[in-house]
Amino acid sequence: MKEKNLKYFLSPWVKNLPKKNIKNLVLDSRKLTSQDMFIAVQGEKKDGNDFISDAISKKITAVLSETKKKNNMG
Repeated sequence: MKEKNLKYFLSPWVKNLPKKNIKNLVLDSRKLTSQDMFIAVQGEKKDGNDFISDAISKKITAVLSETKKKNNMG
């Protein structure tokens, strides 16, 4: 995917977004690299929200979750 600004993905729902670029949208937290956005969704066997802390530790750009969950992104 061509690198896109975070506003490209989220501006319809979120205001005052930081100027951050996203390279990839990733569902599997094990495959994350910097400049990725982790998409945390409930799967059949596992809940992606359970892996948000792991995703953040990989210095990703953003997390998009279908449910609100406390995390350390600040």
